[in-house]
Amino acid sequence: CVKSFIRRGDLKRHEQLHTGVKNHECKVCGKRFSQNSGLKTHMNVHTGNKPYRCAFQDCGAEFGDPSSHARHKKETHLVDYRYECPFSNDIEKCGSA
Repeated sequence: CVKSFIRRGDLKRHEQLHTGVKNHECKVCGKRFSQNSGLKTHMNVHTGNKPYRCAFQDCGAEFGDPSSHARHKKETHLVDYRYECPFSNDIEKCGSA
């Protein structure tokens, strides 16, 4: 790995990716995490807490984790980022996907 860090704590956190050490355990389901922040986000699954809310007008969708929120924003509201089939003239094979 060629990453380097200014702060020692950031290096220690990064090292956990390589060592596989997961010291933070969910008391509800036993899933383990390398970082406490991952455990905190995971707890939203059990509590139903959805602190990430879509800011687009008239949407209001809520999510328990930032990656689901980002995926929703990209796939639902930012249509410029959708991947289109390069074979748009070959409708027989695609059908109505």
